[in-house]
Amino acid sequence: MILSGEVEVLYMKDLWIKYKNENGKIINREYDTIMDFIDEMESDNIDIPMLDYEIISYIFFENRLNSEYGGTIEGLLEHCKEIVQ
Repeated sequence: MILSGEVEVLYMKDLWIKYKNENGKIINREYDTIMDFIDEMESDNIDIPMLDYEIISYIFFENRLNSEYGGTIEGLLEHCKEIVQ
C-alpha cells in the first residue's frame, strides 16, 4: 500500500529466465543486471549440471522484442558475456 506522499519505486530487471531443472520442474528467475546472472553462474554456489538445464524462454530488459526460446543456461551465459563486453 502506498501512503499519501510516498512513491512506489519499480526497478526494471535486465533478465528474466524460465527454465526446467533436472527434475523437469519449471523455474522462473529474474536478475537486476546481466552481471548478476553472470556472477551467479560463475560462482561456486551453482550445480554444474545447471549449465545444461533447458531454457524455455528468456527476456532481456523486460522487452518482448528481446526474447528468445530454447537453448541451455550455458548458451545464455555465453550470450550474456558477449553483451557485456
